[in-house]
Amino acid sequence: MILMKNVHILIYSEEFPNPAEPTRGTFVERNLPFFPDYVDIKVIAPIPFLLAKRRGKRNLTIPHKEIKQYGKRETEIYHPRYILFPRNFFRPLIGIFQYLFAFKTIQKINEIWLIDLIHVHFSYPAGAAVRMICERLKLKYIVTEHRGAIDNFLQNRYLRPQIKQTYRQAERIIAVSEFTRKQIQKAGFDNLPVEIIPNGIQIQNFLMSTQKSEPSNLVYIGNLIPTKGIQLLIKALAELKQEGINFQLDIIGDGKYKNVLQRLSKDLNLQNNIHFLGIKTPEEICNLLSSYDILVQPSLLESFSIVLIEAMAAGLPVIATRCGGPEFIVTEQTGILVQPASVKELVSGLKYMKDNWQKYDPIQISGYTAANYDIVLLTQKISTLYLNVTCAEDNNDER
Repeated sequence: MILMKNVHILIYSEEFPNPAEPTRGTFVERNLPFFPDYVDIKVIAPIPFLLAKRRGKRNLTIPHKEIKQYGKRETEIYHPRYILFPRNFFRPLIGIFQYLFAFKTIQKINEIWLIDLIHVHFSYPAGAAVRMICERLKLKYIVTEHRGAIDNFLQNRYLRPQIKQTYRQAERIIAVSEFTRKQIQKAGFDNLPVEIIPNGIQIQNFLMSTQKSEPSNLVYIGNLIPTKGIQLLIKALAELKQEGINFQLDIIGDGKYKNVLQRLSKDLNLQNNIHFLGIKTPEEICNLLSSYDILVQPSLLESFSIVLIEAMAAGLPVIATRCGGPEFIVTEQTGILVQPASVKELVSGLKYMKDNWQKYDPIQISGYTAANYDIVLLTQKISTLYLNVTCAEDNNDER
């Protein structure tokens, strides 16, 4: 029997919106309105010194503490600063820096609020910092692993011992996909308690797409960086255009690769087919998705993919690569998977979906998404895990 009581949960995540990066880490923030009343939450969202300046917002002051309203829940969000060097210099020390600069903030919270559990997102550097903090304050923590390239981190001789300790001292490990769980186990942690709880979305926020007689409007949503494979999608559209198949593509997002992608579009004579829309808020994306026919995600590596399930919630079929997380999201009913890093595969995938367009039913696609990725159900699973961990000692004492 699990005793029901209010639990004090401190969420620790670098991936969380702040005034300089308002769309950062919304996959963590979006859970907050849906936790049940017995879960009390505060948030630690550490940020590097001079973040506003780095983001070109020199006149912006980021407070050390914010109070935000999430539904009926008023939540305190703390932004302790930490040292972060450019180009990942001293990467093995980032966890230590976060620990040193966040410790006093968490210690003060604990003195007044009595933390039952810290839920940290990502095993490094945040997880390493939380592990050291919990050792000093005698607190419990669980870790959610989101990182698709966790095996790359584990191959680093300086990072591996820190991540290994973080996993082994955690009360529970949550993986956002079967792919991530397998990555953790492949690294030699197959005896650890890893539970899969994917990221969720609020299904009812998405307008339903109406299927046209044939698809023409594509959308990509995400960062504009080489590992997202957008350059391959642009080349695929150029090949299709030469065959007389014209698609329109809207690219939603921003990043250091934007200028390269714009030049590539122009060089391939696709400037009238491809439109760069910049960053959109989550609310804007909810409203925009229904105006498209297909979402394409040509990534080289993904541990999950929130944009896939957002598109599917709106009834859009998706084309994604077999790069990790998408294999456990996309079904024959909701879209198709192609090999990553291949223009030819993207061309074939787009042709296949165009030729088999009538098999993709928006209502069925949205229904599948609601059954598997409803944020209310997934947040309840996390809350039950909180109770299992925090009430274990109470139940042992009772017995």
